[in-house]
Formats: sequence, C-alpha cells, structure tokens
Amino acid sequence: MSRKGPALTDNEGVVRFDEYTRFNAPPGSRDELINGEVILSPSPSRRHQDLCHAVQRLLEAAVLPGYVVRLDTTINLGIMEGPRPDVFVIDRARWIAADEHGGYPQGSPQLVVEVRSESNTWPELQKKKDLFLRDAHCLAVWIVDPQELRVHLCESGSERVLNFTQTVPLPGSIGNGAIRIADIFSGIVQ
Repeated sequence: MSRKGPALTDNEGVVRFDEYTRFNAPPGSRDELINGEVILSPSPSRRHQDLCHAVQRLLEAAVLPGYVVRLDTTINLGIMEGPRPDVFVIDRARWIAADEHGGYPQGSPQLVVEVRSESNTWPELQKKKDLFLRDAHCLAVWIVDPQELRVHLCESGSERVLNFTQTVPLPGSIGNGAIRIADIFSGIVQ
C-alpha cells in the first residue's frame, strides 16, 4: 500500500518538485510525487516487470521514429507533481531536452502506460491518469490490469475497457495501428 514518505515537506506539508529530486527512497521502495506528497510503494514484482517489458517491446516495434519508449522515469508535471509512469512514449526532442531540466522530461509523455499492481488502488491510478491527461501533450493513458486481463484506454473526455481479445489503438501521431491485448499478457514469463 502506498504511504507518505519521510518528512521533507515545507511548513505547509507540501513537497515541491525541486525538493523531491533530492529525495532518496528507502531500499526496496519506489517513489513518486503526487499532489505535493511523496508516495512510496514496494519495488515492482516480477510479474509487474514482465508486463512492463512486454508493453515496452510491443511499443518499440509500433511507434514512429520520432518517439522513444522508456520505463519508470520521473516526469516533471509542475511544482508539486513528479509521477513515474511504468512505461511511456515521448517525442525524442523532449526526451533529449530533459537534460536541460535536471534530467527529467517536462510535461506529460504522449502515451502513458500504468500496470495495475496490488500496491495501486483504483483511486491512485485515476489520480495519476488525471494528472497526465490534463497536460496537452498526453494523448492517452493505458491502465493494464493483469487481474482482469484488460486494458483501460483513457483519452481526454473518454474511457473504454478493452478485453483480452481486443486491440488497444496507438494515438495516431505516435504510431499507426494497434497492439493486441493478448500479446501484452503473453509477455508474462511462466
């Protein structure tokens, strides 16, 4: 379960992005900054990592050359926001420009993929989805649900639940076509 990190807040109990970048999570933990609060969760499980790798591999084969696919990097969404998507697609120019901003990309990636795990509640995933989608760069958020073998496709103003036998479309500007949901889940090493 997620919880607030060790004290590094200002007088109002809020952590700013610049403070967060100096934070070191305890061993075995993964950290993010959401609404000015450092959220800690356990390191990803093997199954979670397998799903992230499968999504990464499928996206790398599908996106256009001007984009890169990356894993688990803090995204600077503003003064109190530093979420870390499991997998994301971002235009190459903004990825390279991250060096000018302390090594962290500015603004949402074009596609964000979150893999649901036991340490993610639906309200937490919804909060992250809303953070990404409020930025004009973000075209879609996929929430991969290994318990239900589904993908929740979230776009500005709409959400759809796609099942195992369907495909999830790539936003038009980053690639053509779609990814079979069954291919995402076949990436779990047995």
